[in-house]
Amino acid sequence: MLWAFAATFASAQHFQPVANSSIAFLTAGGASVWGVNSNQPFRYNPVTDHFDLMPGTIHQISAGGGNTYQPDEVWGIYNTLTYRFNNTTQTFDQVPGRMQSIAVGIGYDACHPYEVWGLDINRIANRYDFCALQWQSIGGTFIRVFTGGGEVLDF
Repeated sequence: MLWAFAATFASAQHFQPVANSSIAFLTAGGASVWGVNSNQPFRYNPVTDHFDLMPGTIHQISAGGGNTYQPDEVWGIYNTLTYRFNNTTQTFDQVPGRMQSIAVGIGYDACHPYEVWGLDINRIANRYDFCALQWQSIGGTFIRVFTGGGEVLDF
């Protein structure tokens, strides 16, 4: 009996420069890449290989939860005011609540189609409830919060 095996090797992965990429802070969701520089938000455009300037003033940004079928949820912060990117108007809309950091990930139910977590100005963990359209204090004092794979990490 003769067996034949074929192996294919993945090409080496590497960083490559992106045009006009003077971005100071990057975040990558499941369906998009966003950045911030000098309090201006940018969204990566894979067709042009450029970061496109988006309207708004943001100093921290987080994207996540997107896939082939749904866009990423994108949230930002400027001077502790929270903003949510509106895919229809292509602008950042202010959301009640004051956060110092924010993280966005994959959600799992109607009231949490995306996991959006923030640390308020007292570093207390909050979770955004899309049904009530407000932050719910979870309690606990943390330094940072991260989401990924439907889980939340804080420390």
